[in-house]
Amino acid sequence: HNELERLMIFKLLKTTCTQCGLEDKRVVLLITSDDIPTPAHMAVVQDLLVAGSVGHWYSSEDRVQIMNAMRSIILKSGLLFTEDLAWEMFNSNILRNIRVVLTFPAVDGHAFQRCVRLFPAVVSAPSLIIEDHWSQEIMIDT
Repeated sequence: HNELERLMIFKLLKTTCTQCGLEDKRVVLLITSDDIPTPAHMAVVQDLLVAGSVGHWYSSEDRVQIMNAMRSIILKSGLLFTEDLAWEMFNSNILRNIRVVLTFPAVDGHAFQRCVRLFPAVVSAPSLIIEDHWSQEIMIDT
């Protein structure tokens, strides 16, 4: 059951990254502590945030499709197509367009502590906003 959930999260992240990389879509992934029931789930998110490269997530068939899409994007921009440039631009687009928001309830400090212990790289350089109560003004300003 947990493996199926991990694969579903992985597939969602992969699809989202493809949209960010090829279609230049901006995406915010909101992940609550309930969405991370096991370390395997968080490991997929950490892979994206820490590695900054998701090429290994894709099959050779997926890679060919991505290369073909990136080829037209690169040629339209007036650059000379190379596979290295295509992957560099694809990954750059992903990192520029995706934001991950992890939320933990204030009453459950243990979930946050567990996440920090198991995945220190995920929380090593984030922007943190800690609010006990989210008023309408805070939500609008933030």
